[in-house]
Amino acid sequence: MKKLVWIMLLLIPLCSVKAESYYSDYSEWKEVEKIPNIDSDLFEIKEEKQYLWYKKEKEGNYFKEGEDHSEYPIGTEFYRYTDWSSWNSVKIDETNYREVENRKVYYYKVMKPILYIRLSPKKGNSATYLNIHVYKNNKEISFNQYNQNDDIIFELSEPCYVDELEISFTVLDNTSDEKAFQIDWLNKLSETAFMEVYTRAWFEGTYLASYKYSNMNQNLILWEDERISYEKMDASIHQIVTEKLEYRYRERMNYYEKENKIYSDIYSSVPLDEFPYKDMITEKIIYKVRIREKFEFDRNEFISLEEFTNEINKLKNEISLKQQEIERLEGDILSKEEKVEILKQKLLLNQQDSDLLNKEIEKLQEEILNSKNNVATLKDELNKKEIEINNLKAQIILGEKTIDTLSQISKEKELECLNNEKLKSQLEEANATIMSITNEQSRKLEVENSKSKEPIEIKKQSLSIPIFLFLIFIMIGICISRIVAMKKKV
Repeated sequence: MKKLVWIMLLLIPLCSVKAESYYSDYSEWKEVEKIPNIDSDLFEIKEEKQYLWYKKEKEGNYFKEGEDHSEYPIGTEFYRYTDWSSWNSVKIDETNYREVENRKVYYYKVMKPILYIRLSPKKGNSATYLNIHVYKNNKEISFNQYNQNDDIIFELSEPCYVDELEISFTVLDNTSDEKAFQIDWLNKLSETAFMEVYTRAWFEGTYLASYKYSNMNQNLILWEDERISYEKMDASIHQIVTEKLEYRYRERMNYYEKENKIYSDIYSSVPLDEFPYKDMITEKIIYKVRIREKFEFDRNEFISLEEFTNEINKLKNEISLKQQEIERLEGDILSKEEKVEILKQKLLLNQQDSDLLNKEIEKLQEEILNSKNNVATLKDELNKKEIEINNLKAQIILGEKTIDTLSQISKEKELECLNNEKLKSQLEEANATIMSITNEQSRKLEVENSKSKEPIEIKKQSLSIPIFLFLIFIMIGICISRIVAMKKKV
């Protein structure tokens, strides 16, 4: 019997668990630089490849044929022409990428006009010059006649070119002596004559003389500066014309493009709205972790939901007190600010007595400085109180999570207590059965003890074996049922 009792005592502890673990929900995934130094069952880690994402924006430029456009490698069908170049006398060849235009240009020089005619008698001083007429293009023009030494000067009323001019006159001389005179056509009297002719004649009576360009001898011709005309110009005796060609061109410029990659500022594992393209070169591997909290409770210790609720209420009361303190501090700050404004108004109003005003100003400036310092101090305290409130709010959130977890634990505790009551009842029934069987067997053994001692020992041993097996089966069944129940809870 003693052996049976010890076996039962050894098996009972196998059916109990002193502590159980409970876990909160996992937090959101967060990026970390290193793996947290906590138990591995409190976090999950995953590897994630991230990239810089970019969008494509096209940029283009125009290039002439033959220009380097390697920076813009994408050709398009678009093109335009350059502005026309300036006109140049150098001939330019036309190509598929160059348009050329030409025009005729007339370079011309005009002879300086004739403004004076000089008649110089050389021989026959008795001769008289009568009926003098000057023509321009066969149309008579007027002139101013005067003598200069022995010469007769005819100043024309309008300029005439040499091929337009004609002069005629009559020479009267009643002697038969030789007569000689010279006709000069001039631009200026001080210059050498353009045209001249020397005439000798023997006559008595009258002599009719007429002189055109064809009758004159060319001397030194002076020309005006060369001019340019884009209208057709004709050459003449008094005008030299040279016809030339001028060229200008414009070149076709083809439009080439390149694609610029505009990158986002952040790495991501998925495309971004405005940046759909992935740059594989920028790949980097980051680690993300999510964490959960672990609660361990002793099965022999029961923490009531009421106790946690009281703790939460306590935290809420502390928050309320902190909020009241904040309101009080804000009231103090408002009061100080109003006082500062009042002091400023006093500074503006008191301007009559300079001495008193200076003292009042110094006093007010000191009070304003103190008030500002107090305001700054109050703001610092207010910031500290706000930090405390945030900490309290964080504690409340943690407390609420704890309450949810403990509520679940409380339900499991109640279920465990119910199972324990059933187990206790089963053990009591088993013990009662064992005691009944033992008492019955003892009574029978005492009755038979008087007959023979040796047979009694044999029967006692034979009876102990089934009882022992019976107890073993009972304890094994209890342990199995208990373990199954524990696995279901975990």
